Amino acid sequence: MVSNVEDILKEEIKESGELKGKYPYIKVDASKLRDIILKLLKAFDEEVHVITITAVDYPDKGVLELNYELWIYPIKKPLIVKVEVPRDKPEVPSIVDFIPGALFYELEVHDLFGVKFIGNKQLVKPFIISEDLGEATPLRKDWRG
Repeated sequence: MVSNVEDILKEEIKESGELKGKYPYIKVDASKLRDIILKLLKAFDEEVHVITITAVDYPDKGVLELNYELWIYPIKKPLIVKVEVPRDKPEVPSIVDFIPGALFYELEVHDLFGVKFIGNKQLVKPFIISEDLGEATPLRKDWRG
């Protein structure tokens, strides 16, 4: 499956492989995320669903890795699109305007990790966390509550 995606995205992919031997992933620049998701939507007749968006904190590398877990219906397979953003200015373009189902996940990652999804006009904080925590980012590894 990854080779099919590689054919579609060619130059945009920085890295590709499989997690645990069965979950294909591609790593791309965060600035190209919207273009990549749009290319996948076009290539697969708009039948791409966001399963979840998760974040992994790597304080030693100074980055947050965002994982966009997608389901591609025409080929009945998952794909994880990975992007890295700097911890000190975690920003990535929003995809909510063309995949509205991503809203909850963008709000969750914003609330728990402090990632700003540029273009998401519904971004609020707090969303899940207690109002007492204010601007806290409780799922970052260096957070002390």
